[in-house]
Amino acid sequence: MWKQFFDLFKRILMLAETTEANRTEIKKTEKEFKDFSAKTENEIRALWSAIERLAYENQHLRDNFSTVKSMSPTSVKSSS
Repeated sequence: MWKQFFDLFKRILMLAETTEANRTEIKKTEKEFKDFSAKTENEIRALWSAIERLAYENQHLRDNFSTVKSMSPTSVKSSS
């Protein structure tokens, strides 16, 4: 009976140790996930900002092209 009690106590200690190791691993994983999420969010914001800048520049170029295209060849020659 003492051997069974000792074995049971030993198993309980092993489970407690395993549980603590799992808790530590979960906390580590949560921190890594939060760090990754923050980094990813910053990268997405930077990409979105770049896309907005490119869209603005694209519209600016289209406006300039439309202005040049609408000018008649005679008005371009007279200004030269």
